[in-house]
Amino acid sequence: MHCSVYDTIALDSSVKRGDTFVPKMKTHKSTRKRFKVSGTGKLMRPKGSMNHLRRKKKPRTLRMATQYFESPDGERKRVKSLLPGAGIK
Repeated sequence: MHCSVYDTIALDSSVKRGDTFVPKMKTHKSTRKRFKVSGTGKLMRPKGSMNHLRRKKKPRTLRMATQYFESPDGERKRVKSLLPGAGIK
C-alpha cells in the first residue's frame, strides 16, 4: 500500500469528521498569554510600555499597568482568528 506524505500529516495534525480529515484549529500561544477574554466575551489586554524605565514612572501609571482594558475592534478581529474557541464576541 502506498502511503503519501499528506496521509501522514493528516493523521498527525487533523481530526476525523465523517469520512474526511479536517485540520486542527491551533491556538497561537503568545496571543493566549497577552490577551484575556472577559466573562461577557470582551477581549482584554494590558497597556504597553511598562517593561522599561519603571523607576521613573509615577505610581498611578504603574497601577494602571496592572489593569486590563478592552481592545479595539480591529484588534479583536485579528485575535479572534488566533484564539479559536476562546469565546470572543
